[in-house]
Amino acid sequence: MVQNWINTLRFYWENALLRYLPMPPVGIDQWPLNKAVATQHIQPWNHALETTLMATYASVWYIPNTNTTWVGLESLQVLAWLQVFIQHPSFPKSLVTGEEFPTVRWLDVGSKNFSYAPAIATVLSAWQGENWQLTGIELDAGRLDVAGVARQRYAQGVVNTLPNTTIVAGDMLTHTQEYEVMSLFLPFVFEDPLVAWGLPIQQFKPLAVLTHCLTHLATDGVLLIINLTQAEATQQALLFEQLPPVLKNQLSWVCVGTLPNTFIGWQHERIGWLCLKHPLTNA
Repeated sequence: MVQNWINTLRFYWENALLRYLPMPPVGIDQWPLNKAVATQHIQPWNHALETTLMATYASVWYIPNTNTTWVGLESLQVLAWLQVFIQHPSFPKSLVTGEEFPTVRWLDVGSKNFSYAPAIATVLSAWQGENWQLTGIELDAGRLDVAGVARQRYAQGVVNTLPNTTIVAGDMLTHTQEYEVMSLFLPFVFEDPLVAWGLPIQQFKPLAVLTHCLTHLATDGVLLIINLTQAEATQQALLFEQLPPVLKNQLSWVCVGTLPNTFIGWQHERIGWLCLKHPLTNA
């Protein structure tokens, strides 16, 4: 009870303060989290995979050969995860080839400071050239990091370096635009982690968020989900089963399995899901 009261005060105070904070400069190089990190010194095999990813997506402008910033490091990790999704047999190939959609719109839900936006932008550029739009949305956008920088301000610094990319401070449940791709990385599916992370219990709405995302996913589109543990993946499967029947009948989902922590040595391995939305039938 006390912790939830503290979380509620923090949540509303920091997000109310957000409107008064100055906007960031064009880039983010001066911020402490963006000092260079020698990835191959953390794990000796990283440099080879980094080179492979760079060659695959032909994007060397933000990922140097030997060193990278935290933005680059997290983007490399997300790129590696996205490769697992894209190479899965169930992933819609029409997105990769760019044949079906003249423009692909991608919404990342719960973007935090959106430090991995370059990874998604790189994939979209490989698919569509310039015909894409990437949007990140974060409910707790006013949350301050260890350097005292609000998430939304940090995220704005990231997207300022990218084409066709925006960040929105707001609630996904009020966002009604349609998207061909959505990503939902590490959603809260249990109450305790949400409270431990500093959010008010009133914001625990896993089924509502999942339903809203899938309602506004375009036909033939795909939702990418990453859970933190096997227990969360099991709970995620239960949430799929609890979806409204009309929506559920238009969907199929598959667990793509464990996603490797190749670049960042996090404690838990992530588990991925693909959820596809099919055309309505008369049946």
